[in-house]
Amino acid sequence: MTHFRPTTFIAIAALVIGCAPRDEHPGGDGVTISEQGGRAVFDVDGQRVVIDVPPGAVEQPTTFSASLSQVTAPGILGPVFELGPSGLRFERPVIVYLPSPDDGAGAVLLKHRLVTKPSGGAWERLSPKTSPPDMVAGVAMHFSLFGVVADPESIGRIGPETGTEFDAGSVTLTTSRTVDVRSMTVAEGGLQFLLRSAEC
Repeated sequence: MTHFRPTTFIAIAALVIGCAPRDEHPGGDGVTISEQGGRAVFDVDGQRVVIDVPPGAVEQPTTFSASLSQVTAPGILGPVFELGPSGLRFERPVIVYLPSPDDGAGAVLLKHRLVTKPSGGAWERLSPKTSPPDMVAGVAMHFSLFGVVADPESIGRIGPETGTEFDAGSVTLTTSRTVDVRSMTVAEGGLQFLLRSAEC
């Protein structure tokens, strides 16, 4: 029997979430931030959610919230979060940080991007922001549903090739012996490949 050992090489930079515009407000049932701005930090079922609100983003003191949503959608990696007040639109963009998907189901193989779904609208990708390795950040102009998907820029394809190491985008597959890889695709659902032993 042939055994294949996939290996993923991920460059992790030591990054820190940028300084909050004002004070950091640890979240409970809700965090009130005034027009002076601030940072709301929530523990949502053991997962850290951070919202950076710059000065002028809201016109009056506003109570922010974060919770898990029951909404599901194809391509979403991990849970969907509902940030509130739902439907709130900002005068200036805020930065939302959600936890990166864990390494189950191949999610860690990919770069990630935040997506949001306005009420009655379709899912849309947010412009990315620098974030620490365990979080994914994006720029938001309104609050509703938020989730994490694979970044299309990290999707790669190869094949056919023969060897013991194969690179496709952000993923490297390493095998213990020479094989023929007929196809390998790194996509939103994880890593898929079709191969056979070159010794057959």
